[in-house]
Amino acid sequence: MKKLLLLSALLILTTSSGQTNFGKEFIFSKEFADADNNLKVSSYADASLETGLTYKERQEVINKSRLLIKSNSNDTSENIGVMESFAPPSWEMLDFLKSNFLKAQQMLIKKGIYAELIDSGVKTFKGKYTYVYIESKTSMYNETPRFTNTYFLSIKKKYFQIVINTFNDLKLEDVLVGITK
Repeated sequence: MKKLLLLSALLILTTSSGQTNFGKEFIFSKEFADADNNLKVSSYADASLETGLTYKERQEVINKSRLLIKSNSNDTSENIGVMESFAPPSWEMLDFLKSNFLKAQQMLIKKGIYAELIDSGVKTFKGKYTYVYIESKTSMYNETPRFTNTYFLSIKKKYFQIVINTFNDLKLEDVLVGITK
């Protein structure tokens, strides 16, 4: 469980088996499309190796995730990751996320990466789905800052994490069109 939490935290800041039906409850704008199988596997491979996950654990993460990239592109620098979450959204989760962000922020500074917590809280999507969110901006040296907006929500007792990595600070409401039941 601790390894999966580490991978989750790493993907929040860096995100970038086959494309399963996992996360198909979420209907995203046409600006993003599902990444092909090879791109998805390679995008998650480096992050999962850094956490020390076993091959079986890496496969589980890959099979319980969905990667979307900008339509008509193979560039993963702007992406949406949908993963299984470890818990339902709650105020306690928000406190946990903020605390871990601040710890990660100190580690990143030592590597020359600036990370800023922009906003966090609890909101509702379309008046129906409560979610916890944490919005951040990272930059390295003189590179263009990248925004990472992470959302935790539950649908029919299934818990999800949605991570949106973009250069123009897209939010959940900008990219999520709807949720099917």
